[in-house]
Amino acid sequence: MNAIVKPALPATFSNLSEAAAARVERVRQIARDVAGPAAAAVDRDARFPSEAIDALKAEGLLSAHVPERFG
Repeated sequence: MNAIVKPALPATFSNLSEAAAARVERVRQIARDVAGPAAAAVDRDARFPSEAIDALKAEGLLSAHVPERFG
């Protein structure tokens, strides 16, 4: 049974910049398309969710977001 999980955050992000809202949407896509389908196997096999981590890494979402002016 695949349950649909509603996001904890509001569906609209009027207070976010366009770039930030796009990042939120991309993370949702990764959760839906990569992490979700692998969740049962990750739980069953008690393993690290490397496919989800790899997808987030490929998007540059696992690194610190520090403005370049700070070094």
